This record gives sequence, C-alpha cells and structure tokens, in this order.
Amino acid sequence: MKILGQRRIIYRIILPFTLLFGATLFSAWLVSSYVVSRFLAQNLNRNMVQAAEIISSSGYVMNPAILRQLKEVINADIVVSTADGRVIRSTFPTGINHEKISGLAAISRNGGQATISLKKGSKHYYSISRPVIMPGNRKAFISLWKSTRDFDRLRLHIIIILGAIALAGLGAMAWVGWLIARTITAPVEGLVRATESLAHGDRQAAGLPQGNDEIGRLGASFNRMVEQLRQAEKKLVETEKMAAAGQLAAGLAHEIRNPLTSIKMLGQVLKKRLAGQEDNQRLLDSLVGEISRLDRIIQELIDRARPGELKKEPLSVNPAVREILAATREQMIARKIVVREQLSETLPVVSADPGKVRQVLWNLVLNASEAMPRGGIIQVTTGIENDDCIRIIVEDTGVGIKAGERELVFEPFFTSKPEGMGLGLTISRKLIAAHGGELSLENRAGGGCRAVITLPVGGDKNHVERL
Repeated sequence: MKILGQRRIIYRIILPFTLLFGATLFSAWLVSSYVVSRFLAQNLNRNMVQAAEIISSSGYVMNPAILRQLKEVINADIVVSTADGRVIRSTFPTGINHEKISGLAAISRNGGQATISLKKGSKHYYSISRPVIMPGNRKAFISLWKSTRDFDRLRLHIIIILGAIALAGLGAMAWVGWLIARTITAPVEGLVRATESLAHGDRQAAGLPQGNDEIGRLGASFNRMVEQLRQAEKKLVETEKMAAAGQLAAGLAHEIRNPLTSIKMLGQVLKKRLAGQEDNQRLLDSLVGEISRLDRIIQELIDRARPGELKKEPLSVNPAVREILAATREQMIARKIVVREQLSETLPVVSADPGKVRQVLWNLVLNASEAMPRGGIIQVTTGIENDDCIRIIVEDTGVGIKAGERELVFEPFFTSKPEGMGLGLTISRKLIAAHGGELSLENRAGGGCRAVITLPVGGDKNHVERL
C-alpha cells in the first residue's frame, strides 16, 4: 500500500542499484573528461610543435610582416626572444607589457601554460618554445602563444555533453529499473493487499496471478491457502448448523416422545377395554398407527441430524437401487411418475454402509418425485467411471435447480419446499463424502435435474468409521 513514509520494497530494490550505477557513471564521466582534455591538449601541443619547427626553419623569424601573416594562419601569437629573455619580435597587440612577455617567454622555453594580463582581464595562453639561430650565429628562441579560450570552450562543451549523456543514462536506468522492479513488487503488493483483506475477514480475496517463478508459486500457494480456508470455514458453519439441528432434534424427541408414549399406552389400554366394538377398535388401531408413524418420523429426524457411524461392508449397488425403486413404486404410480432404470451388470462391489447408501438413494429419488408434482420421468443409471469408481445417476424431468442455488441446496436448512427442513441433501453429501465419494447436482439440457454419485471401488471391506 502506498503510504507516506512506508519503506516500500521497490525503493529498496531500485535505490541501491541506482546509486551504484550513478557512482559508476560519475566515475566514467570524470575519466572521460580527463581523457578528452588530455587528448585535446596533446593534439594542441603537437600542432604547435609542428608550427614552431616550420617557422624556426623558415628563415623569416625577423620579418614582422611574415610573422603577422603566420599569426593569422596558425591563430597564435609569435614571440622571438634572445637567450637572456629579451623580446626581439612579437605579434602581440601594442600595449602589452613586453617585459612580462619576456619573463613568460623564459618560462615557455620549458613549454607549458602562462597567463598574460590584458586590459579586459586575464587571458590564458598555451605556449611552446623552440631554439632558432639568428644571423651572426646568435642563439635565440621562438615561442608560440595560443589562446586557450577556444580550447577551453571545446573541452567544456564536450564535458557537458558527456555529463548530459551520463544523466540521461542514469534516468533511463532508473526508469527501466523501476519497470523491472515493478514486475517483482507488483505481485508482492497484491499479496500484501490480499493478506490484509483476509486478515479483515474478507474470504473472497481476489486470486493472485500464478507462474513458474518464485512469486508465481507463492501466489499459487496463497490461492490454495485461501481456498482451503474457505472450505474449512464452510465445513465449520455446516458442522455448527448440524450440531444445532442435532440439539433441536434431541430436544424435540424428548419433549414429544414422552407425551406420545403416554397417548399410545392409553390407546392400547382403551382398545382392551373396548374389546368387541369393531368400529371403536378400528379407530383405536388408526390412532395407535399414527402415533407409531409420528415416532418413526421423530427417529428419522434424529438419524438425519446425527448420522452416527459408517459400518462398511461389501455392497452391490444395483440390488440397493432396485430395492429403493420397489419401495417407492406405489408412490410413483400415484404421482403419475414413470421410473426407468439402466443398471450396468458389470459393476464391481464397493465397500460402503448399505443403510447409509440406501438413505441417500431414497432421499434423491423422493426429491426427484417432489420436483414433478404433475408427473414425469425418473431414470436411475449405474456405471463404471475411470475404472476406479462407480457412478449412480438419478435424473428427473422436473423444474430443475434455480440459477445460483446449485451449491446452496447443500447448505443446512436451505430448502425450496414449504414442508422441507433443508437437511436431506446436506446429510446425503456428507454421507457420500464420508465414503470417499462425491455428490453433485446439475440441470439437464432438456430440463430437469441430474444428481450424480461417485463411490470409489475398493477400501476396507469391513470397517466402522465415525462420521
């Protein structure tokens, strides 16, 4: 997050490299400036030496007109002095202190730079001196004095250009470094935002990009962690709801069963007292039967809210399917529902709790029938999937699942039926998951709903497992 004063990782990456690159460029600039200055000075010295040698050997060193013409050609002043430093000829403007020139000429005999004071300030010269033989075999010296103004301007211009190139390179390096660093820090900043959102309770944090590098693998690990956290939270909520349902069922059972037991006992006593009265006997039989049915409903509610244990044993699925379809045949006929079966005869035996599997099948078949109040078709299909699972499909031609309710129907207490409790599919999925399988719902292309159960083949043949 971009907070003032916060040390962002991108700065910690860019700044050291930028400073290092800047120091390298500055050093390169200094070295380049020195090399350029040295090259220009050597080139100037070489040209002046050549000019001095040509003039000294020309024989015209005492001709003022020739010296002035040479000054225009070589763009340098010419001074001829005796061995003791006295100036004989000079192309410097009038008004120049020739005594000072005489002193500087002595210095120039060793070569080097000198400064002559002019009326408009100090003007720097580069001088070089060569011996010359005058008439009468007199020894003298010819000195060339070239203003360093143009030389200094050229050198300064080149140094400024090199400095501008160095600064441009530094800026380009900083910009490219920023772009490269962003490719590293952007996913990290996304991870920071996602973790902060997660810490504030947002379990729908956006997924991070994934890749083959370390950052990508970190993003993939974070996405898996968030998904596992969502699933764990979802299971925790379902567990709490199921616990609440279990407590509710236990309370109802206790509060309702006691008076029902008393009513049932009174009905049985009354039936004995009214022996021989057939009409009353039939009424009492109906009363006792309804009380027994209520007791079974309460027990079924308890069983649904508290699934108990899995008692696995070898199970052939097809007979269990046929048993459920046979038990519901009369009910289907009454509802004008046609039941079809397409069962594979090569199904392997699975290790499962027969009672729990029948409970799931019963619930799916009843749900399918309730989705078709005006009649329809139910088809149950079994088969093998991927050689290691069996598949049970229950299809209907009813109204199907509403948009957005595909996963909600498995939530505890979620129901679209006025008389439903919303526990049937929740318990069914939990039972199938306890067997290592899956239960899913989807809409059929031609209308209606399809419930798919997959159960793994193999496992312990006889095994008791707590749900």
